[in-house]
Amino acid sequence: MRAQILLITLLVLLPFPLFAQDEVVIPYKIKGYLEGIGNGKVYLYSYDKSKGLRVDSTRADNGDFVFSGVVLEPVLTYLLARSEYYSSAVSFKKQTPLQFFLENGYTFMIEGRYGTLDKAMVSGGLINADYKRYLNAIQLANGEKNVVESKLKNASDEDQLTLKKELKKANDKLFLQTIQFIKRNPNDLLSAWLIGNVVYKTSSMQVVEQCYNSLSAEVKQSAWGKKLYTQLYAYKTMQKGTMAPDFARKGVDGKDVYLSGFRGKYVLLNFWTSWCVTSRKDNIMLNNLVEQYSDKNLQLINVSLDKNLDNWVNAIRSDKLLGANVNAFFKDKEGKLAASYNVRTLPLQVLIGPDGKIIGRYNSAENLHKSLDSVLK
Repeated sequence: MRAQILLITLLVLLPFPLFAQDEVVIPYKIKGYLEGIGNGKVYLYSYDKSKGLRVDSTRADNGDFVFSGVVLEPVLTYLLARSEYYSSAVSFKKQTPLQFFLENGYTFMIEGRYGTLDKAMVSGGLINADYKRYLNAIQLANGEKNVVESKLKNASDEDQLTLKKELKKANDKLFLQTIQFIKRNPNDLLSAWLIGNVVYKTSSMQVVEQCYNSLSAEVKQSAWGKKLYTQLYAYKTMQKGTMAPDFARKGVDGKDVYLSGFRGKYVLLNFWTSWCVTSRKDNIMLNNLVEQYSDKNLQLINVSLDKNLDNWVNAIRSDKLLGANVNAFFKDKEGKLAASYNVRTLPLQVLIGPDGKIIGRYNSAENLHKSLDSVLK
C-alpha cells in the first residue's frame, strides 16, 4: 500500500522558527481534572517536524494534573490518560484521545472523565476557539461519515460496495464544508492549518492554491502560511520543463554528490525509505532499469527520507542499491531536499534531462519504465 506522507506521519513542510533569539517566550500551561483516574498518569502526544513524535507525561493527584512547556509553533496535541483503577493496557489503547491545539502564552483548562476523554471540555488559546467552530460546522457531515464507517465494519461483501459509495459521498461533503469554512474565515490561523493538513492531503495543488489565495495577508505571514507558500513554490518549480533544484549531499560512501555535477547526463532521483514496502519493491526494479540502460548515460541518485541512519544503510546493503545514495535528513533536520522536490508520497521518482530540466515525475518504477523507453530510445 502506497505510503502517504501525512500530518502525524510524513507531510513534508519546512518548519519556520517563530521566535527571534532575543524574544521572551511565555510557556503554555495546562491545568486539568479527569474524573476516574485517581493518581494515574496523563500523557501528551504531539509531532515536532524537526524532532519527530514528542511525548510528555505527568502523575495526576486525585485526578488533578498540570503541564507546562514551550512549543516551536502551535501544534495539534493528543491527550491520553492511564487510570490507577484500570491498569489494563488494552483499555488504555482503546481510548479515543482528546485533541486540542497548544499555543505558547496561554493557560488551558481541561475537565473530563476517564473513558470519554474525547468529550472533555477544553478552554484557552485562540486556535481552540476556532477549532470548536470548525467542528460545529462539519458536525452533520462528520456524523454521517462515522455512521457509514461503523456499518462498514460488519457489512457483508454484498453491502460493502454500496456503503463505500455512501462513504465517498460523506467524505466529499465533509471536504466541501472544510473548503467553505476556510473561505469564510480567511483571518483564522486555523484555516492555514486546515489547508496544510486536510486539503493538502486529499486534493490537488490547484485547490490548495485557491484556498491559500483566500487567506488574509496576516495569516499568510504566519508560520503555517509560510509553509504553505513553500509547498506551492516547490510545486510550481516541479513542473515539466522547469530547472530541477540543485543540491549537494554527502553520499553513504562519504563522497560529495552534486546534482549539477551530472549535467550532460540523464539523472533519475529516487525518493524512498527503508520502511516503505512499495519503495523497497521499486528499488529492485530500479536496479534492473539502471542495468538495462547502462549504455544510455543514465545516473541514479537514491534519496532516502529515513531519519534512522542505521536503517537507511542496512536497507541499501539489503537491496544492493546501485547509483549514488544520499539521505535528505543527514545533517539537515528539516529535510530541505525532499521539500524542494515537493515530495508528497513515497515512492517518487523524478527524471531530469541532460540540460538539468525536469522531464517527469513518477509514483512507481513501472510508470517510469514506460517513460524511459520513449525518452532513452
